[in-house]
Amino acid sequence: MLIPGLVQREPYMREVFKSIPRNRDRIDDMVSTRLNRQAAVLERAPSVAVTCLIGEFALRQGSREALKDQLSHLIDVGHRSSAKIRIVPGGMGIHAGLGGPLALATMPDGRRVGYLDDQLRGRVATSPADVTELALLWEEVDGLALSVDQSRDILLRMINELK
Repeated sequence: MLIPGLVQREPYMREVFKSIPRNRDRIDDMVSTRLNRQAAVLERAPSVAVTCLIGEFALRQGSREALKDQLSHLIDVGHRSSAKIRIVPGGMGIHAGLGGPLALATMPDGRRVGYLDDQLRGRVATSPADVTELALLWEEVDGLALSVDQSRDILLRMINELK
């Protein structure tokens, strides 16, 4: 329903954080934390592979100004050799990706962990059974997503529509 935090731009972040009443007094701190987390992942050397599967619905939520900036940023991120931005088109019906945001990470030692987010807080999943279940969910959604090139074309079309 939202663009993943790892690839959000600050104006979009602020709109997201401001929409939740309990966040209103701590938005600056939340933005700073998210920007630091982004830098730790996206700016590290050697680079880490990142794939974002984003529902098309999420690309249409936000103010016109924030969306233009955000969609352009997704294209920029997608130009990195270590990053893939893929869109899950609308109209796919009920599917596993609608259950909420999830992330999977492979640690340097080969261990995999999952992360689930909700309205209150995130939760790390480390048990092999949970991580396997999340990996299966990811594969289901991955199978619905457009290619990187098709996704970039949609982003460019959407940016042009916002001009």
